Amino acid sequence: MDQQMQADLTLLNGNIHGYDNQLNSLLIENGKIELVGPGSLLKSIPTKCSIDLNGKPVYPGFVASHDHFMMTCQIQDIINCRTIVNESFADYLHRLKGLIGTPEKGKWIKCRGLSDFKFKERRFPTIEELDELAPHNPLSILHSSLHSGAVNSLALKEFEIPPVSLNRGSENPDEIPRDSKGKATGTLHENAIMPFSFPSIQADFIAREEDERMALVQKGSSYFASHGYTTICDPLVSPGDLEQYVKADLCGAIDQKVFIFPDAESVEKLLSCGFITGFGSDKTIIGPAKIIADGAIGGQTAAIKEPYIGTDNYGILYYDQSELDNMATHLDESGYQIAIHAIGDRAVEQVVTAYEKVVDRQHGNVKRHRMEHGSVQKPDLIRKMADLDIPVAVQPHALVELGDGVIRSYGADRLPLFCPYRTLIEAGIKVSASADAPIFELSAIKGMAASIMRTTETGSDMTPDEALTPDQALAMYSVNGAYALGKESQFGVIRAGKDADLVVLSHHLSKMPVENWVQHIDVEMTIANGNIIYQRNI
Repeated sequence: MDQQMQADLTLLNGNIHGYDNQLNSLLIENGKIELVGPGSLLKSIPTKCSIDLNGKPVYPGFVASHDHFMMTCQIQDIINCRTIVNESFADYLHRLKGLIGTPEKGKWIKCRGLSDFKFKERRFPTIEELDELAPHNPLSILHSSLHSGAVNSLALKEFEIPPVSLNRGSENPDEIPRDSKGKATGTLHENAIMPFSFPSIQADFIAREEDERMALVQKGSSYFASHGYTTICDPLVSPGDLEQYVKADLCGAIDQKVFIFPDAESVEKLLSCGFITGFGSDKTIIGPAKIIADGAIGGQTAAIKEPYIGTDNYGILYYDQSELDNMATHLDESGYQIAIHAIGDRAVEQVVTAYEKVVDRQHGNVKRHRMEHGSVQKPDLIRKMADLDIPVAVQPHALVELGDGVIRSYGADRLPLFCPYRTLIEAGIKVSASADAPIFELSAIKGMAASIMRTTETGSDMTPDEALTPDQALAMYSVNGAYALGKESQFGVIRAGKDADLVVLSHHLSKMPVENWVQHIDVEMTIANGNIIYQRNI
């Protein structure tokens, strides 16, 4: 650094992760970490801003490896009524009715937070129950997984789904369940629920004035910053969302780096302009192309090899093997990194098979083709993933929020196959982490704690042998997240020359029992690209 120039920011007297107590300060210039050294030296260098951390710990900024950022911004006005564990339907519907109030007749009522496996009755609401709740309005309640939902008769009518039909035609019975008389139950899965979820939410958002949209995006950026996130991966970006990202980038509405994962339609639009993974600005970058291979385990649509308990349901695969192989080959040859959603072991196997055809064994997985979720694993698949160097983006707080439902629907005897994080890491697989926002708790601290404690909402164990160490948990939210993007040389650790992406916490992760983290550890400051984007109270 030129001694005649001023630094932009100096952090003094901290506890810098990865360094001994003597190297307790950081100097930041032009968005980069310029120096890590003793405060006695760095405090003598001219700086525009100097902050004394008073011994507080500094960690690499958190990487949200799989969070639907734009949807989190768009969904803020949707009624959120999360199911409480062991809540009765009567109590849930009573709560929901209070949140709905008295809407104008005919106006759509859009809600989210339904979790069938948490109800005392262990089922979805019936169409009759929802008709009684909202007799004059179309009503939809998105499942917490966003892969399923429940609707009333007026909602079915709006989307031209016959209330009674014995002749299914092209209708998928796994996506639109009906009783023996052909009557729709009101439960919808996967493609059938999509018109009520992603496209509908996005359409409502786009209908707003641009300044209102950008204000909501800025609010979303601040929300992520308050949890310590300096890099965000948005894993399903439609053409409409892509347009919002361009506008947000131009007006500076997002403070973090955002890697957008375009969906199939967006990919083709981008390819027509010659844009592939890596193209973008300093803060908005095209990431991997996103493919969805199966459903979600919370809604029992994840594709598994053995059926869900008490059913003949094996979940839903979106493609056959040859289709997925062709998609992966096309994207790889076009220059794209690929990210494929796979939760059940049938889907995981499909994805591994597809990647075997595009990863060069001699040169390795140079494009960092990756797997999203990878929840249900088998030893042979883990070995293949390690051989192919396939990174996996997981959601640790699912152990808390989905765990009780997984035990009931998937079975305690199969739990060792569910989210085996330690086994994956010990096999050499780079495991990164996220909240899959807006599905699970966004807090990285809660996610790290969940990966170590591995207990459900009701206190049941979720294979304690798979518990991580604090350092392994932190790596999932930092260096491994950078690796999964092929950006480990740019950020993810605290080193001179790296991006100044940092988070200051109120307490040391390694000096407090993990069971106290959630209650006692707060994000004090978030710094992205050298700029303070969140400050609590230093």
